[in-house]
Amino acid sequence: MVIDMRTRLPHGHIANHAATISFHAQQLNRSAAELTAALEALQALDMGALLAEFEASH
Repeated sequence: MVIDMRTRLPHGHIANHAATISFHAQQLNRSAAELTAALEALQALDMGALLAEFEASH
């Protein structure tokens, strides 16, 4: 077994953490892209027309 001298943990242990961190970073990146797209879609809505329609219905 190879021990990392800096952390004193088994090398495989560090590799597992690195893989987990990489996976979650990719997930966060995908989520950020989806949220950005959703925000852009919301900003593209004509809120003035929607509000006028809402006010007219009440």
